[in-house]
Amino acid sequence: MIEQGGGGGIVNVASEAGKNGHPDMVAYNASKAAVINWTRVAAAEWAPYAINVNCVCPGGVATPMLRQVADAHAAAGSGDADADAVFAYMANEQLGRHIAPVEVAWAVSFLLGDRVQGIRGQSINVDGGVSPY
Repeated sequence: MIEQGGGGGIVNVASEAGKNGHPDMVAYNASKAAVINWTRVAAAEWAPYAINVNCVCPGGVATPMLRQVADAHAAAGSGDADADAVFAYMANEQLGRHIAPVEVAWAVSFLLGDRVQGIRGQSINVDGGVSPY
């Protein structure tokens, strides 16, 4: 982007796990926290080139990946754990459902717009109110 004269936007995808963290997921939590920090540093570093950098931090999105997480937690349980019950438990409390993939896409699309130059280096939650910041 710099070599082409600057300008543009980057939206990284982290996770609310990068802010809150979850037991038994230390590597995932740490990698998502790193994406959040990288976003802040890149936004400051590339601001002189008119490159806007932000990230979104989704919560539990209804995707095959979340289903795999539910399956893994059920398999690691006492044997009584049902993957469907674990998946249902992972639904957002405030919404009463999982986040829809399109809800994350809307946030990404917004952050890539020309009218958001005042939003820089931010990690925007798309988690149904789970993260306190």
